[in-house]
Amino acid sequence: MKKTLLTLALALAAGGAQAIPMSDLLAGGEIVAGDKRFYGWTANWLGSAPALLPNYGLIDVTALHDGGLKPGPGINIDAGGQMT
Repeated sequence: MKKTLLTLALALAAGGAQAIPMSDLLAGGEIVAGDKRFYGWTANWLGSAPALLPNYGLIDVTALHDGGLKPGPGINIDAGGQMT
């Protein structure tokens, strides 16, 4: 599976960005971090056992607005302990 499964609207909480489930992004959503828009998400399963598919609803994607110049705005993906 590509780690760059790499889209729902960005929601800002009072102190920072709110996580968006990967399942929402795979359903056509998007996430914006700074001037970067992440959209068109897809998942490719390269394994042979469908039972090993991750639960995309448990994978949280969060916008990182201030990553400085290196690496700059981006996203953080928390797999919810599924991909260890």
